[in-house]
Formats: sequence, structure tokens, C-alpha cells
Amino acid sequence: MKSILITQYPITNELHSKLNLIAGRELEQVVISTLTNDGYFGLLKFFLIKKADHVYIPVVDSSGTPLLPLLQLIALLVRAKQRHTIDTELNVKRLTVGEIINDAFRLIFACVKSFAAMLGEWWRLSRMLKLKRIPMPSEWDQQVTYLKTNLWLGVQAGGSIAHTSGVIKGLLNHGCRVDYASVQEPIGLPDNENLNIALIKPRMTYVVPRELNHFRHNTPFIEQAADLVRSNEGVIYQRLSLANYAGVVLSRQYSQPLIVEYN
Repeated sequence: MKSILITQYPITNELHSKLNLIAGRELEQVVISTLTNDGYFGLLKFFLIKKADHVYIPVVDSSGTPLLPLLQLIALLVRAKQRHTIDTELNVKRLTVGEIINDAFRLIFACVKSFAAMLGEWWRLSRMLKLKRIPMPSEWDQQVTYLKTNLWLGVQAGGSIAHTSGVIKGLLNHGCRVDYASVQEPIGLPDNENLNIALIKPRMTYVVPRELNHFRHNTPFIEQAADLVRSNEGVIYQRLSLANYAGVVLSRQYSQPLIVEYN
């Protein structure tokens, strides 16, 4: 019987090879994001009929920690002899059913908080609509606060990473100073004295329906990115992401122009 590796997003071949060595066996990777086209019932059916000797759940980087309770609950659906987590230092820990059930209660509580956050965001947006936009001045200090607000926890590769790296390199090449804020640990960003990297901590448990997570993500992102914006005299640049308007709030609050990237 095979052993499987459950991740939210694809991991690199290099990391997969390391995890194979740690587990002492070839691990079949199951990527959650590629299964969601069949809906939640399709996802449940897939794992309920799955069998494995061992199930492993890696935490690729610190941004992936909020996913753990949900992934552990999914691992419980698999008919397996043992279930394990692998942390960012590649340490293996065996999971007990009690730990997973405890995480299930955490998820229920997080879902309730997420619905409350959605209502709160609706109220805040209704107020924001009444505020004027901040115009772009003809001359400005070449300081850019780059907000990457995507809630793609643990993503290691893909178009968003390449595109973000390209935009930041372009800004630096044109003499700008860049403060980069994201929940994702930096991948592919240049080593440049004019680039400052600030990691945003999600401070949340990832829930389903997954859209709810984006409403809860607004407040911690705004609070933590505010220090960067407050100390600058330039512009805010936000890569548009689902249900996130951190750039709008910070633009109005600190009277800085906002550039929104939509692709």
C-alpha cells in the first residue's frame, strides 16, 4: 500500500525528494488545489476511498501553518495506519486522532469568526465608498510599498511568483525603493539594498468555504503593513487579490496614491 503526501499546492521536486528520504519511502503527492473543481463533496469522496500506510502533511514554510488543522482533518478521512506532520525544519511528528478532533473544533470556531468578519468588512466597505481617492502627484518620492495580499499559503512556484519578481526588479531598476509586504516567504526576489521585505503573519486558521478566509485576512494585513506605509512618502502598489482591499484602506488613511495591478 502506498504512502501519500497531502499539500494545498504543488511543492518543488527538490523538496519532494527530501521528504521521500525522510519518510524512507516514495510518497505519492496529493494536491488539494487540483481537486477542488469537483466541489467539496467530490473532495470528501476522493479521500474517503483513499487508502495508505502512512499520510504525511508538510509545512512548507511559516505561511502554511494556518492550513494545518484543515489538512489534518482531511488526513483523518484517509484509511491509514499512521498520520504525520513534517515541520519547516523537516522534523516528523506522529498525529493522534485526539489532536485532529481538537483541530476540528478549532475549525468550527474559526468558521463562526469568519462569518462575523465578512459582515464587518461589508460595513467597513460601505464607509470606504464615501471617501475620495488620492490623486497621483506629478512628482513623487520614488518609494513604493508593494502589497502582495494573495492568501496562497505555501506556494513555491508559479506565475504569481515570477510576475511579482519581475515587477519588483523593474521598480528597482528605475531607481525606486521598495517595501515588500506578503504572507509568502520571498522567492525569486533580488538581493538589493533598496528592497525591504516584511513578512505578514496571517494570525488565523484556514477554513471552508475558502472564500471566507479572505475577509479575515484584511485586518491583520492592514495592521501589519501600516508601519511600512506610515514611514513612507511614496505610493502604494497592490497586486489585486480576491476580497482584499488593504491598499484602499491604507491609501485613504495615509493619503498616499494607490496603484492596483489587475491581471
